[in-house]
Amino acid sequence: MALQIVVRETAFGKSVPPAAPEEAARRLAATRDPLIHIATRCATEHRHVAAGAEFAAFVESGRYLFVVLDGWLCRETILEDGRRQVLDFLLPGDLIVGARQTDSSMPQSIEAITDATIAVIPLSAVNDLATKQPSLALTLLEASQRALLTAYENLVDTGRRTSLEAVADFILRMESRAAAAIGRTRDGSVPFPLIQEHIGDAIGLTAVHVCRTLRKLKAAGAIETGRGWLKITDRAHLGAIAGICLPDDEDEIAPRQLAS
Repeated sequence: MALQIVVRETAFGKSVPPAAPEEAARRLAATRDPLIHIATRCATEHRHVAAGAEFAAFVESGRYLFVVLDGWLCRETILEDGRRQVLDFLLPGDLIVGARQTDSSMPQSIEAITDATIAVIPLSAVNDLATKQPSLALTLLEASQRALLTAYENLVDTGRRTSLEAVADFILRMESRAAAAIGRTRDGSVPFPLIQEHIGDAIGLTAVHVCRTLRKLKAAGAIETGRGWLKITDRAHLGAIAGICLPDDEDEIAPRQLAS
């Protein structure tokens, strides 16, 4: 059967096709991410999730850990009236963990934004490796802490920042994560397959409001966008719009470079 590549509309046009298997393999070989290295050693299988499909992680959360190897996903919850809250976005190197559906009054799900590949790691293998390599526990703790800090940032965006501040902060955070997980091209852009609804549902804005705010940021010279990519052209100005002080080494987060 022929491979079908799904091309989706993004906040800035049509998304770029997913990475070819050989390209994804090169990324995995070059990455320094400790969770991906753990996944390559302990995973018993790789699951491929098509764009738009749901990944049933919580059903098996008592037996496995999951690590994203390739692609973008989102963790979300759907209210009774159909409204959605995006809780987090998952990129290569991110750990997928969470309470079972019976442990929460607000069920969560994970949906693939692009085609994605996920490593399945039995908890028994993690326990065995942790016995031989105690630093593994710290790696898992740091991954969970990063997810918690992201949740705190989303809470501030939704609850206290203005729409312009919230979108600017969201762009800064997601661009940094994409650069660290995937890399920047030589011109400084990163892959960005999110649609306006993803952004709005993450920070509590309508898609129309997100569209208007992105236009303002582009008009201010802070960002450039294209079909499936994003580039921050003035990081300091974007940080000032978001109302945050950026560290001096902010541009050093991406150890890898993608071909332009």
